[in-house]
Amino acid sequence: MAAEEVMSAISEVACSVNLVMKEKPLGALATFISGQDDFVSLPTGYGKSLMFPLLPPVFDIIKGKKESIVVYVSPLTSLMMDQ
Repeated sequence: MAAEEVMSAISEVACSVNLVMKEKPLGALATFISGQDDFVSLPTGYGKSLMFPLLPPVFDIIKGKKESIVVYVSPLTSLMMDQ
């Protein structure tokens, strides 16, 4: 998958919801969609949580189909209990 295609799809989806993404989360999202692993460690307020709802519509654009499903598993509850 071409990097230009990925960035174009991300930009299209972000613009459709009036979202301006910061450079690092945008790069991480593009890396993930390109099929590579990525580790994202950014401060609060950088838009990490915004990446997940963008995935299905971005995949819809790239794959040319509708209603893509993305399963996101978060250990947040477990982390909160460990505090």
